[in-house]
Amino acid sequence: MNRCYVNEEISMVGLSRLLPLMLLLITQNILGDSGSVIQPTESGDLASTGTSIFLDQLDPRPDPFDTRSAVGRSWLLAIDDTEPGEEEGPVASENGGEVIKGGKKNVNTGNDPRDFTHKFMPYYRYTDLSNGMETQDFTVFGMWAINKNAALTYEVPVARKYDITGTPNCAGLPEIPCFGTIPGGGATLPNGLPAEGDGVETGMGDSIIRIFGNWNHEFLGGAAIWGAQFTVPTATKDELGTETWSGGPIATFVWDVNWWPAPGSFFAMMNIFEVDFFKDSGRGDIGRYLGRWFLQLPVNKKHKLYLMMEFQPVYDWEADHFSLWVAPEFGKAFAPSKGIFRNGGALYIKPGWGISPNAKYGDRDFTFEIGIRFFFGKPGPDNFDRMMQAAR
Repeated sequence: MNRCYVNEEISMVGLSRLLPLMLLLITQNILGDSGSVIQPTESGDLASTGTSIFLDQLDPRPDPFDTRSAVGRSWLLAIDDTEPGEEEGPVASENGGEVIKGGKKNVNTGNDPRDFTHKFMPYYRYTDLSNGMETQDFTVFGMWAINKNAALTYEVPVARKYDITGTPNCAGLPEIPCFGTIPGGGATLPNGLPAEGDGVETGMGDSIIRIFGNWNHEFLGGAAIWGAQFTVPTATKDELGTETWSGGPIATFVWDVNWWPAPGSFFAMMNIFEVDFFKDSGRGDIGRYLGRWFLQLPVNKKHKLYLMMEFQPVYDWEADHFSLWVAPEFGKAFAPSKGIFRNGGALYIKPGWGISPNAKYGDRDFTFEIGIRFFFGKPGPDNFDRMMQAAR
């Protein structure tokens, strides 16, 4: 197999600059002068909450986070514009980009694991590893909802750039080519990376396929979703992938966050266990636990703004190494409209930081992600059965 880094005519740097510009133009189009795309929901009437005004008169210094006070009630209405007495709907989507239940519309952000709808969610991510390596990925990510109980997600890095010129393996450049293996482990380099040539390589990376099933199982008052993950060695160059078939089970648990004064809040724990099945000679063993824990909190219902914290604890039991990565996602959701978000969607940015990263294992030091999500509605309950009947 070819393990030499070569210069490529197509640079991922140009792609990394182009994607944010495209998203900026899309945002400008959505938030343009016409204002016809965004459909804000109706705000609550403060005058109808006479009890909170009466309580406010008892304290001359109202706490802005106390929902009993007039100031606190105003802040709460800025988050949740539910009319007094109106029922709040669940988080999981029932109509593409919106949840409609009890007359209440909750905008979908595309993050809730219980939301089995068709989605297309491409993103760009830059990663700076603690060992001096830099990576850039433009990834095609999406979900195919097979039926109301099953869904499949695909994650394909169609354009990837690895730059190891900042690692000790390439300290002799340009006179001495890069050599050896970049140490790996954890989430980014699960079994190391060949280091040869000029230290820069571009192409396609390995793909990840996940299958989820939701049969209304409960766990400690929340929802339990079961699934499996498979990593497929689709990289076009040896240096851009693992040369390994790997996978394992997924256990996901989701709870609504009732203490937050806005609908659409949830906490989810996705737990992924992965081992290698088949691999090329020279590649290390893969055995790891990857946690993806999410806490989503809508911060402004009227403008559909939200914050979602993601925590990724990773334990590589082959190397006996633990790492932790934290990333806040700042996003804006969009209700279904006549624009590009016909069934709803979202725009987001997501910086991330590794906690005490270890260069020996190539832990993540800093990441930055920007993406866009499109929703395409929920499939009918008979779609999968019809597909199976047609196959017969």
